[in-house]
Amino acid sequence: LMQLSAQCLKAGVGLEGLAQVLPHFDCRVASYSSWEEARSLLLWRANDCAVNGVSDAVYHIKGSGKAIQALGRREKAAWLWENGHLPLPRHQAYGSVLVK
Repeated sequence: LMQLSAQCLKAGVGLEGLAQVLPHFDCRVASYSSWEEARSLLLWRANDCAVNGVSDAVYHIKGSGKAIQALGRREKAAWLWENGHLPLPRHQAYGSVLVK
């Protein structure tokens, strides 16, 4: 990691260049005072996953092109169905929840 950091800095791309070569993920950690607050966030994230999962699936399908990628969620889902790409892989369909 240190060598990659040094190479990125030497190449003039800064540490942002590391994000282009290292795996990374989106993560949120939180504590809530009530179940209602936590449930609201989980419902919002479930909806967000439904939107992002479909877009992610379309984006990663070779040949989907910018025209398909620019469509709305319903149109993308229809395109996925018509082209035999449904059901989505579990991580795109449902996301992941880790609880400690």
